[in-house]
Amino acid sequence: MNGASAHAGELADREEAARRPFIARPSRADAFAALAESLRRHEAADRVIEVREARARLRDWLRTLEVAVPEQREAAAMVRHVLALCPRDPDRPGRRYAQMLRGALERLESHRVAAAVYTCGREGGDLRPVHAGLERVARVHGGSVCWYHHDYALADLQLERRPGWQRVARLIQQRHIGLLAVPCADELIPVDSPVAAHPSYARQVCEEWAVRHRLRLVCLTDSGPLAGPVP
Repeated sequence: MNGASAHAGELADREEAARRPFIARPSRADAFAALAESLRRHEAADRVIEVREARARLRDWLRTLEVAVPEQREAAAMVRHVLALCPRDPDRPGRRYAQMLRGALERLESHRVAAAVYTCGREGGDLRPVHAGLERVARVHGGSVCWYHHDYALADLQLERRPGWQRVARLIQQRHIGLLAVPCADELIPVDSPVAAHPSYARQVCEEWAVRHRLRLVCLTDSGPLAGPVP
């Protein structure tokens, strides 16, 4: 009886399996094709981000060249030419286009301008993370930081009375730097100044002063999050 029951059960299982729809397993070639397509989509998405960030860096660098070193006309003309070239489909830029932008940024490395950072903070504050952020912002905008100056707890004094700023002013006057990186423009405005109550106007005043001195002013508050390391 037991043997007959087992045989009948086996037959029932076979009949049930036969009634089920047949599901074909994908072949190895199909699996590789699906993987390749997925990789292409990820590569295309990464390239869109790379192109957007590279064009932003080129625009920032062009502004620095125009303000700080207008005599470098060939470098500025090269950047304008590259920026004038746009991919046919901004949502799907090609590999060659991305390579062209990378090449332009590499050629600009020899045109970096000397930069300084200036901070005015509280006594005993750790300046290392601030300096690291300012270095990155300066590099994104075409600068290479060579000098670090700061004042402690002197935000209520006029700039010309701050010892750290006096050293920065000498660098500017002697044309040793073409870019100045600060945490924010407010640090260049005394807290009791009427301008301090209007941050946007304060930044405009600082920008106009910087341009008159052939100086590119960049602020940590302008940069936003930086994606990946800046070479």
